Amino acid sequence: MSDVEVRKYRAQDRQSIRDICCDTGFFGRPIELVFRDRELFADLFTRYYTDEEPESAFVAECKGEVIGYLLGCKDSKKFRKYLISKVILPRLPELIWRYFTWYDKRDREYVRWLLFRSWKEMPKTPENAAHFHFDLRKEYRGKGIGKRLLNRFIIYLKENKVKRVYGGVLSFERKRTEKLYRRVGFKIYDKKKVSMWKDEGGEKIFWLRVVKEIGEENEP
Repeated sequence: MSDVEVRKYRAQDRQSIRDICCDTGFFGRPIELVFRDRELFADLFTRYYTDEEPESAFVAECKGEVIGYLLGCKDSKKFRKYLISKVILPRLPELIWRYFTWYDKRDREYVRWLLFRSWKEMPKTPENAAHFHFDLRKEYRGKGIGKRLLNRFIIYLKENKVKRVYGGVLSFERKRTEKLYRRVGFKIYDKKKVSMWKDEGGEKIFWLRVVKEIGEENEP
């Protein structure tokens, strides 16, 4: 799409990114289908990148509107430390209060999975690697924009002497949603079954970890 620009993140993009994250947080659909606390969800999945490492973030813009993003981190250990110390622990009192006073059954089920099971179902993470995740609004998927965001991020990593990068993707049992990553040189590093959801047809869902060695001959 010639009218889509991929560019560096700007501070004024922050709310647009949080909105897209929540609007697409449940397999491309609004996160409210399983969890109504948009602010907490956006903090968990975007705050580090926009507030602590904005230089590693990119957005896709169409006619002045942010329609997608890629959020990256050059040092995953730093990310994990920030997430625990700056996002999770400070929000625990509020989370506990909301669990017993505001969350409904569906919200509480998601919180229990997030706190007690999700880390057990997380695929192995490669050492000494950058990571990323990205989202696009529904009407812009399948148009090559995700590949453009990935290519831009990989160029950025090469400029910063990063040698390895990984991402995560949820994949249905018979739908190979990792195809995009294979096309740009990623390989499956690990795979774990997710216990929280199945699709409408009862199909199992897996959490994939995909990894790429920066500088391989098959660079896009």
